[in-house]
Amino acid sequence: DRVRVTVQLIDVETDAHVWSENYDRTLTDIFAIQTEIAQAIVGQLEAELSPEEAAQLAAIPTDSVEAYELFLRAREWWNQQYTIEGDYSMLERINETYLLATQLDPEFLEAWMGIVQAAGMGVWVGVDMDLNRERSAKALERMRDLAPDAGETQLSEALFAYRVQRDLPK
Repeated sequence: DRVRVTVQLIDVETDAHVWSENYDRTLTDIFAIQTEIAQAIVGQLEAELSPEEAAQLAAIPTDSVEAYELFLRAREWWNQQYTIEGDYSMLERINETYLLATQLDPEFLEAWMGIVQAAGMGVWVGVDMDLNRERSAKALERMRDLAPDAGETQLSEALFAYRVQRDLPK
């Protein structure tokens, strides 16, 4: 129940090491650790955050560590799926895992976004099209209810229009 995170800032133009820090913490509150690290990076970059950006940085995505673990697992599988060209066999497992996360925390916006993304991809590639169309639409509707103006919702709107509705540029 401990974690060690090493953070490094590298100047991409010179490949020079700018800053690094190790964070050894207990896992009593993983989200507090993430916020602490993000704030340290902002400080090292001497960045000025707007009040909205500062609030977003401090916001936690879910109160459920179990839901967050499921979300991370599904996202990892999503990222791995693209290393295997044309193999979409993981889509169902990804969708099921995001769905489990939303059952544990029905207000977990990023997990709902994962469903829009994964189910939308299912429609796009022709896998269980009716089921995935319905999943994607319901997840997007939930996002609209939770946070209609959030960037995640707006991005999901675009993904839905493109992948599910095939609203493609002419």
